[in-house]
Amino acid sequence: MDKIFKSRIEKGEKATLAAQYILPLLKTYEKEIFVSLEKGESIRKLHGMAYIIKKIEDDIKRDISHGEDAKKLLINKSVNKE
Repeated sequence: MDKIFKSRIEKGEKATLAAQYILPLLKTYEKEIFVSLEKGESIRKLHGMAYIIKKIEDDIKRDISHGEDAKKLLINKSVNKE
């Protein structure tokens, strides 16, 4: 069980590092997509791109959240042993 928690914590830490670089970049792409949508350019393609961006953002946030939860559970588990 500790191995699973440690794995989730590690994944969350990696996601936090990735978020510092990727999320601002994705926001920039998101703005460009909306501008292109307003112009009526290739709606299907832009919708697909927006979906992928949203999915990446959600995955990063989920991994960070799972990592934080795993840290709390691991800490509570070690405190309860004492």
